[in-house]
Amino acid sequence: MSVTGFYPNARVNLAFSGKRDVMPHRPASSVSVKFGREQRPTNNIWTLTDFNDQTSNARAYQRFQEVREFVSANAPALTQLKKGGIPLSAQSRQLTKAFSFNPDKTPATGAVGQPEHIDIADIPARNIDYASQALFELAQDHNKDVFIHVTDPGVGSGKKAHERSILVTRNHGVHVGPNNGTLGLLTQFLKRNNEPYKLLEIDLNKTNKLEAIRHGKADKVDTGSTFHGRDVFAVAAGAIAGGLTPESLATDESNLNPIEPVVSDYGHLAELPTQPGQDVDVRANRDNTAGNLVLNAALSQGEFDALLAKNPVFTLTTDQGKSLKLPLKRTFGQVNQGEPLIYLGSKRSPDLSKRFLEVALNCGDVAQSLGLDKQEKPARIKLALTQQDEPRKSLNLDA
Repeated sequence: MSVTGFYPNARVNLAFSGKRDVMPHRPASSVSVKFGREQRPTNNIWTLTDFNDQTSNARAYQRFQEVREFVSANAPALTQLKKGGIPLSAQSRQLTKAFSFNPDKTPATGAVGQPEHIDIADIPARNIDYASQALFELAQDHNKDVFIHVTDPGVGSGKKAHERSILVTRNHGVHVGPNNGTLGLLTQFLKRNNEPYKLLEIDLNKTNKLEAIRHGKADKVDTGSTFHGRDVFAVAAGAIAGGLTPESLATDESNLNPIEPVVSDYGHLAELPTQPGQDVDVRANRDNTAGNLVLNAALSQGEFDALLAKNPVFTLTTDQGKSLKLPLKRTFGQVNQGEPLIYLGSKRSPDLSKRFLEVALNCGDVAQSLGLDKQEKPARIKLALTQQDEPRKSLNLDA
């Protein structure tokens, strides 16, 4: 799959699956927080959903493309806005009156080109934290891409904790979707790095007004209540990619007072137990590819090396009473086939100096063995530190 990288003329080939390694982090540049200024134009559109059928994703992207092309085609040049000049079309006049355009995306400075569409539909159904991990991995590298993220529950509920939102960042794209926890890891990362961002609530009256203008109707177009991925989020994302400012699509209240991102328990890092017999609550999110468990506990490479020198063994216990003895190891080959281990994985945490710990069976599916293969959200587990000289026992899930 060809993906346009951070540098405008660089193209790299990346193979994406349910298990993705994190892209390298580049230091932040001093640019305006206003979306789209002084950075490369948007040329990627990501659709991350828990839809099981590709038709739904295709329909959402089709709506995005229709709105993007309409807004881009009717974006007035700066000279038209400031000095008059070529008369605006009727639709351009309507758009200019109802919405604000980002001057960096008008024809005067080069309109946004055809974006490359990347569709990722392998988010487990209703697993917000898996979606949060995927979104964070894809957005932590510098980019000016547009992300549509749609993972239930709460996509179209309109409840206070599930605002239909637009996350505007300086260096990590613009994200359109529900504020139901999907943005948790990314916003934790932004806070840790003191990178400014704002989270706006989409005004449905404004997206409906935009659709009315696009279809040549006097009244606004009513939005359905069950397919917000296509009818709200794709419309807002397409309008932003086409040149409208995120602020012009947001509620007046959130423009004055941006909303707060929802962060689930998985989005807050847990501390490992430090004394034998001590246990802590952690969250374990199943990886879709191999069934490994990604824990919301993270270590730097130096911390991991220091802990590894003590040859510790942890005990994992699920709410269902199943348990595993987990020796801390550097690689899978340090345990026999079918035996469990805990190791430092490849996924970076919101503190980029640290990576999440993972639990696995060598040549096996540990989530399935523990009965966690169909979990819709991270499992709550206990992680205890065992005496380091305690002999490891063979895997016994029936105990």
